[in-house]
Amino acid sequence: MRTFPISGSAVDIIHGNRKENAYWEKSVTALDKNGWNSFVRYLKDSGIEKLVLLNTVSEHCAVFPSKIYPVHSALKHPDSLGYLLRAAESNSVDFFISVNSGETYSHEMAYSDTAIERVRALAEEILAYSSHHAPFAGWYFGEESGIDGGFSDDTVKIVSACVDVFKNIRDLPVMIGPYFHRNARKPDPALLHEQLLEMSLDYLVVQDGVGSQLLALDKTPEYFRLLVEAIKNTPTKLWALVELFNWEGDRYKSPLIPAPFDRIRQQISNVSGIPGIDRIVCYQLPGIMDNFGFGKQPEASTLYNSYVDYYCKNTDL
Repeated sequence: MRTFPISGSAVDIIHGNRKENAYWEKSVTALDKNGWNSFVRYLKDSGIEKLVLLNTVSEHCAVFPSKIYPVHSALKHPDSLGYLLRAAESNSVDFFISVNSGETYSHEMAYSDTAIERVRALAEEILAYSSHHAPFAGWYFGEESGIDGGFSDDTVKIVSACVDVFKNIRDLPVMIGPYFHRNARKPDPALLHEQLLEMSLDYLVVQDGVGSQLLALDKTPEYFRLLVEAIKNTPTKLWALVELFNWEGDRYKSPLIPAPFDRIRQQISNVSGIPGIDRIVCYQLPGIMDNFGFGKQPEASTLYNSYVDYYCKNTDL
């Protein structure tokens, strides 16, 4: 089977910013057991080996039958997460599950003991709900503060505390995915190295910032080389996340749409040749680079077909 350069993707049932997934939310939330199985099989056939669920709780509502939060009203099937997990298991796709209580995103709650206890409660519930599924490969923690030279002291504090929580509940790998922030300083490898050791992270998934319009396309190689230097002699593996999108209108306030393939091809090229990057992943196949029928069509299918055609013809890439 052809190996494609992108081998992992984010996936969401209810996205944190629902304006952004306006073109595919109704399709995803309507999937039943057979629909999720077909969809994940399609992702596997597209080269996807790892999925990262970004939200188990959105708008203070869950995407599974939780005892802590009500089930999100947009779901046609309350056990959507269960369907997704069973589909991942059937198709041998590893799955990282988000533990975000919502409070970890708010300024007044983010670094409080209350927020950490809510994370603990949600993590325990998710483990009881999903641990019998083979693809549950690790925890994804929704503390996505940007790298400004390094992480803020508060970020190091809450991530370290929550890594301890997760490891005590079930010793599985822990992943975070920092956002880009405008005017942030370049990564400081020495500072980041010490912070990564303190946080005991297994995976650092860093967005390339190109779709977000926060890092110029020609600056990504330097940025990721600094990150590679930072992870040397740490237990942390670095995944480069290629942003496949543009916004249809205003940034953060309009739907995400597929970016041109020529740009994405260059994004992939910029990170694929850097030793020390463990894996290239993306935000995201579902709805953006998508021949399954989700997202803005025909643009999403056109992007998917361009990607598949190019990498099937250029087998040395």
